[in-house]
Amino acid sequence: MQYLQYFCYSSAWMSLAAAAGATATATLSILADANYQANYMTIAVRQVNVLVANWAGDVQVNDSAVGRDLFNIATCVQAFQGSGSLPYPFNPSRLFAANSSLVITVVNNVATVTDVQVVFHGNKVFASKDAFEAGLLAVR
Repeated sequence: MQYLQYFCYSSAWMSLAAAAGATATATLSILADANYQANYMTIAVRQVNVLVANWAGDVQVNDSAVGRDLFNIATCVQAFQGSGSLPYPFNPSRLFAANSSLVITVVNNVATVTDVQVVFHGNKVFASKDAFEAGLLAVR
């Protein structure tokens, strides 16, 4: 029986220049202690230190463990996240392998300096409760 522990993986803020077509990337490392089950994704966007909704930028996520992108092309954030007021659900949940990386690429489609952060909400997946607790004992 698997043991799930709630956890979020967040990218660093990615800064995009004030030019249409400007790109930025961030690498999000999945820790080696457990596989990760992503249930939701949120994207925060700020311009001049103010959070904004309805940003017209694009995003792509590459899963290094299987060498696959999550989308066939970089996709407009609004296409799957609307105004950003609600998280995007993965249905079914997306599983990422322990000790792998997610490479997140964002593209600015507006002529405004923009910062973007991508957050995956879900669970670390341990083989058992004993495996989870063994990790706790190792850090004591």
